[in-house]
This record gives sequence, structure tokens and C-alpha cells, in this order.
Amino acid sequence: MPRLRIEDAIHDAFVELTALGEQYLSDFATRLSPGLRRGAVQPLLRLHRSGPERVSELAVQLGLDSTTVTRHLDELQARGLVARRPDPTDRRATLVHLTPKAVAQLDAAEVDRRTRLGNVLADWSAGDRYEFARLLHRFVHRPELASEIAVGVGGGRG
Repeated sequence: MPRLRIEDAIHDAFVELTALGEQYLSDFATRLSPGLRRGAVQPLLRLHRSGPERVSELAVQLGLDSTTVTRHLDELQARGLVARRPDPTDRRATLVHLTPKAVAQLDAAEVDRRTRLGNVLADWSAGDRYEFARLLHRFVHRPELASEIAVGVGGGRG
């Protein structure tokens, strides 16, 4: 069996990590509100971290178009997880914010998430956990990353 180049091994791990991430978000969505679609989790998590935002800004931050974000927000609003209100700095614009119900559920989910990740990494040293977090953050926070990896998906290994 030919030896994989490091770039191929990283690519394979990235693909597996993406699948794990999608499953994680699906499970997370189900725990928040049964039947909630995975894509609707991203706006919730962003609003939980940043506070109220305009739909247009939320779309930019998530790398999605406003139509997609609006569809997710409509679903979240129907479930009582977000609400809209006029932007006090520009009455033509609308701010989206989490409801108290969503904040309570996300706070509880955060505790659960930390516990689960702690259990998964329990046999890792503190140094290994720190280094993994540092390198993962460095890897993920490159804007060109997704397109670079996507280009290689259709091609063969060389």
C-alpha cells in the first residue's frame, strides 16, 4: 500500500472531521428543538456569542446569503428561539436576538458540550489538548482554506 503524503492524510482527516461536525450539529439541533434543521444552529450560536445582529450582518458573518439566513431565522422564530425588533439606530433595519428560552437552552447545551468534549479528550494531556486547540484554530481561521480543499476533492492523489 503506498504511503500517504501528509497533505493527503490531512485532507482525509478534514473530510472525516467535516462529517463529524455535520453529525454534531444535527444532534445539537435535535437536542435544542426536535426536528430543527442543522443549518439553523449556526445563526443561533452566532447570536449567542455576539448578541443581536441585523440579518445582513449575520449572513456576512456566517458566509451565507441573506435568503438562507432569513429562512433559518423564520424557522427559529416559529420555534420561539429568536425574535426580531427594529434597530434603534436605523428604524428601517431589523435586529434579530435570542429569546430567553433560546438563551437558557444554549447555556445548558454549552455545559453539555464541554462535558462531552472533556470526556472525549479525557485521556489527552493538558498540553496535547492545548496544542490541538491551537493548531485547529490556526487551520480553520484561513479564509482561503475551504476553496483550497474543495479544489482537491475532485482530483486524484498524486
